[in-house]
Amino acid sequence: GVKLGNTFQGDPAGDLPAVPYPVERQRRALRLVTKYVLSPNALPVTPEALARITFNPNSEGNEGTGRAPNLLDSTLAIRSLAIGSLLDPGLFQLVANNEFRTAAGKDRITGDEIISEVTSATFRDLMAGTATNQISRSAQRSTVEDLIFLSKSSIPSVGDARISARSHLKAIRAVIGRGVRKTNAADAGHYADVAATIDRFFKPVGSN
Repeated sequence: GVKLGNTFQGDPAGDLPAVPYPVERQRRALRLVTKYVLSPNALPVTPEALARITFNPNSEGNEGTGRAPNLLDSTLAIRSLAIGSLLDPGLFQLVANNEFRTAAGKDRITGDEIISEVTSATFRDLMAGTATNQISRSAQRSTVEDLIFLSKSSIPSVGDARISARSHLKAIRAVIGRGVRKTNAADAGHYADVAATIDRFFKPVGSN
């Protein structure tokens, strides 16, 4: 993030017109999202709570379609939106420009740091060798798809983030290649699909 001001040449206040937000504040915001939205146990909804959520039949126009609310898709959409926002090439343009604005030697948030935070959160089950659930598997697929999209970006200032995205894709593939511990049938199929998606991306054009 950047704080924009109305300063001008000769302004007695002497402020700069564009100042990156304090790096501690940016990191705190990033970690709040990864902890409470992207981590495997984020957005917990118990079966008891789900049983109490429905449309209000006493409110006109709010009767729904007669089906129970699709809470799973809503939950998946929340995570997918957060992942897509954090791994969007346009975001890394801003991050790279903030790095450029920051004086040499001063702490700054980098594209690689953001990518590492997102992948560590969404692939925590894989790294720990524990079973996943529907929500975590969907988040992992979204992460891989968005990392691939970022890896294809041709924006010049996104070069470092593009390289980082490719590196993280290879790291995820390497962990899957070592074998997934404590897995079940759903996880086995899921990780085989993730591995195939990554392999297709890195497969040389024209190869068999």
